[in-house]
Amino acid sequence: MSRSLMTEQEILARFDAFEQATFPLAEWNHAAHLVTGLVYVRRYGREGALTRMREGLQRYVKAVGGNPDGYHETVTRAWIELLANLDAELADAPRLSAIEA
Repeated sequence: MSRSLMTEQEILARFDAFEQATFPLAEWNHAAHLVTGLVYVRRYGREGALTRMREGLQRYVKAVGGNPDGYHETVTRAWIELLANLDAELADAPRLSAIEA
């Protein structure tokens, strides 16, 4: 099974769908969580990303009828921290301009 990287346009379309709570629940997996978290980190920084991810996850789960007990603050905080640290370490790597808008 081969996997292809998403284009910037695909990433942002998925991010927008998450924010609008229209992202298909069946496709909301770990990769989708991480991509969404990275967009938040790049747009809003560490603390802003944590706030937006927390609120976004809770809103999304409620809107799509997901498991409300599935949200875990410690796990969300840990992943945002990891993404922010990784993003800082890769600061000189090529960036996706629209994600930083």
